[in-house]
Amino acid sequence: MESLTNSMSILTFPSFDDNFSFYNSVLDQDSLDREEEMSQLSDIKYKPRHRASKRVAKDKQILRVQEEKAMQSAPSAPIDATKFVAYVTERRKKRILFKGEYLMILRSIDPAKCSTEIGARMGDRNQYSDTLPYDNTRVVLSTIDGELDSHYINASYVHSWLREKAYIVTQSVKTKNASNDFWRMVWEQRSNAIVMLTKVFDFMRVMCVKYWPLEKFQFRHIEVEMLETKTYAHFVIRTFRLRNLEDSDASNTRIVKHFHFTEWELNSFPYVSAFIELRRRVRQWVDANPADAPLIVHCR
Repeated sequence: MESLTNSMSILTFPSFDDNFSFYNSVLDQDSLDREEEMSQLSDIKYKPRHRASKRVAKDKQILRVQEEKAMQSAPSAPIDATKFVAYVTERRKKRILFKGEYLMILRSIDPAKCSTEIGARMGDRNQYSDTLPYDNTRVVLSTIDGELDSHYINASYVHSWLREKAYIVTQSVKTKNASNDFWRMVWEQRSNAIVMLTKVFDFMRVMCVKYWPLEKFQFRHIEVEMLETKTYAHFVIRTFRLRNLEDSDASNTRIVKHFHFTEWELNSFPYVSAFIELRRRVRQWVDANPADAPLIVHCR
């Protein structure tokens, strides 16, 4: 995650509003490319195994050479915003160039910064065994007496261009214990905004449980009360009031906004305009209610 954030720093982006047609054309062209690839696969004829294995080995060697050349062409300086569309268009025609940039990121990573040893020991606290937070960027919760691993949650800090720990990226909530840990993290990190980029159900699959109450609920010592729900075409905005029941000051409460994007379906892309409108709403709240705390984001 940290490497991905660092790689983004070499790009300076143009206005999304100026490029709606370009981004939509990218999605349309991707669909055409996939159809063309499938038609080419259907024309492949059977070859004897020994001839096929030699061909595979040769193809791998050619690919390695192409990847090395692509890595050499990776940009070493920021890309001017006025040239960004042309830059992406060129690389869409030669996708090996995009892969070269990705491989350069992997090659530049310090292995010591990518250790996931702690997360690997946490078993069912992780939804996916291959998606673990780095040890040096993971969010560390306060330890609960008698619970050895209560400090752990599958969540990582992500830096922005402007400040460190601007965001927390975490996995979706699918169990009661995970709900408790999630709200404890929201309180301890003093976050006042949560962005949820997944549906609760998608094609009869549970993508994320409703970890928020309809009215009021206690998640361990964190009380969460629903104050307001506003439903829009592509997202739902909820307002919660949080209170720490272990705090002797009952008036010590916090308001948290929950931005739930409902248009990101499994194996598909959302409308760009809907996503931009969600971003505008999030920025509007964050700018009006500044907090020296990370914005929490999770998908499925």
